Amino acid sequence: MNKFVICTVVLFSSLIVNESSAVTYYVATNGSDNNDGVISSPFKRIQKAAEVVNPGDTVIVKDGVYTDTDNNGRIVLLEKGGTSDNWITFRSENKWGAVLDGENNSISYCWMVGDNINYIRIEDFEVKGCGSAGFWSSSNTQYIYYYCNHVHDIGRLCTDDVYGRMAFYQRSSAHHITYDSNVIHHIGRYATGENNCQNETHNYQNHDHGMYLNGSNATIINNIFFENKSGWDITVTGCYRTNGITDWNIINNTFVGENPYRAGHIALECKNTNINIQNNIFHNPKDYAISVYGAYDGSNKSNITIKNNLVYDAKIIVPIAEQYQNNYTIENNIEK
Repeated sequence: MNKFVICTVVLFSSLIVNESSAVTYYVATNGSDNNDGVISSPFKRIQKAAEVVNPGDTVIVKDGVYTDTDNNGRIVLLEKGGTSDNWITFRSENKWGAVLDGENNSISYCWMVGDNINYIRIEDFEVKGCGSAGFWSSSNTQYIYYYCNHVHDIGRLCTDDVYGRMAFYQRSSAHHITYDSNVIHHIGRYATGENNCQNETHNYQNHDHGMYLNGSNATIINNIFFENKSGWDITVTGCYRTNGITDWNIINNTFVGENPYRAGHIALECKNTNINIQNNIFHNPKDYAISVYGAYDGSNKSNITIKNNLVYDAKIIVPIAEQYQNNYTIENNIEK
């Protein structure tokens, strides 16, 4: 009994220490990186806060426009992470009040999560104007939660290069990443005739995406996608992993408008296993809500569940070859 009481007291004391040691930092456009980051003496750059945080800390970013001030091609790079019990949170003080601005594509990346960085939550920011990506999850990142961010006008430029532009990118070794309640629109380069562009290739038709995601255990829930005409709203790609990708949930999202050059709001590319697509609304995609790429006959896919989705002015999925139809469960979808 005495041992139990001692262990309980020690555990309770440890929890109090962990909770009380968490720090809230503040960032404001009129702050200074020489400040200590408290509410009355905020930092100037989000990057400065990212360099001093520890597990359990929170960073509150006040309204204003934040950009790259050291010309390294990114606005924020996170190289410190949290723990399973003590996440690090970055939050706009007011929803979409703190704006990360890539200044008309002159900055490549708005927000990068570095290699091996885990247990980060980023919420309520407006992210716009970066040339390559709004949010980038690097190698071996895990347990990253992107919540209620407004990501738009990424990669809006004239180019024929093969490198994709996207609101969210997730590398093949990343896993347990959640995308919840974000709004994503106007992603990708200009087409021929737009903004005086004269393209020599067709890369503007299918290289840029709302989300281009590798890895495993991804959750994409409650997001809104619209006016993404240079690729797919979500590309689920297993092309860069030996075993493909597995264990994904794409649930309760809303997709509006078509890519005029390619079918589908969602593209299943290369090897996909245990993909659950349910309760989404697809409005006016080109021909189909879901396309299958990489293996055009539907092979290299297994345990794909497509249920309870609502599709306007299109079919739910491209035709699947008869010999591969058992790899799919397609039921209770409504096509209007």
